[in-house]
Amino acid sequence: GPKTETGPSKTRFNAFRHGLTGKTIVMPWQDQAEYQAFCAKLFTSLQPEGALEEQYAQTVADCSWRLNSAAAREANLLALAIQERAQSIHSGSEEVDAALAEAQALREESPVLANISLYCQRIARQRDKAFEQLRALQQERRRQSQAGIQQAAQVRKLHIREDIPFEPAEYGFVFSIPEIDAYIHRESRKKEARL
Repeated sequence: GPKTETGPSKTRFNAFRHGLTGKTIVMPWQDQAEYQAFCAKLFTSLQPEGALEEQYAQTVADCSWRLNSAAAREANLLALAIQERAQSIHSGSEEVDAALAEAQALREESPVLANISLYCQRIARQRDKAFEQLRALQQERRRQSQAGIQQAAQVRKLHIREDIPFEPAEYGFVFSIPEIDAYIHRESRKKEARL
């Protein structure tokens, strides 16, 4: 490796991956706090529970961050290309010069722009698939929770009728007595409302 003080600083990003296709989501020049706040907002919105749901939510957040970053990079690349070409075009009209510089930049940079578009399509598919998987897991979790609370409510009602102490954990329920009672009350009110 490099021996001088400046050597490591020059080579530290040699193995750094491209920001659109690599696994590193946050580039060193991007704001880590902004990325974390962005992820926190998505986690709040997605409400994952458990390691697997959190993994899918993280994938959704990372892909969304990468897509947002790609749009900014694409705009920056195009602006730079237009600026570089604007110096060589002199039609006598600033508007025509700008339009021709933009057209020339689009023509010459189209392979790079096409690659960015391709990367974005792949990232969007990855995000959408992770989102679908997250939603499927959440629906199954809610279904199981609903079935579990219904069973717990039935056992709780039986214990109330027979005046027997009730401990949900003895039956393998993860719900507390206040949660079960709240569910029984809610279902009772719904039944009354239907009548």
